[in-house]
Amino acid sequence: MRASSAVAPDSFQVITGPRNDDVVLIVSGLNSGDPKATWGPFWNRLKPQAKIWVEEQAFRIFYRRGLASASAIRFCDG
Repeated sequence: MRASSAVAPDSFQVITGPRNDDVVLIVSGLNSGDPKATWGPFWNRLKPQAKIWVEEQAFRIFYRRGLASASAIRFCDG
């Protein structure tokens, strides 16, 4: 997972893959209070229930680990 900036990021990305180049999910609009999820090509095929689960987990990690003020961190590998 990586945030768009170190201070008050407006978005974050959930990434995976051996080179961290497979974007699972991008959540934007954090500062506006109107978040929007954009899915990577492969991940867009997930069933709605799976997408909800991934989004919930991403938000939990983003806020619990203080990523709202961090510049970058890996979410998962492969």
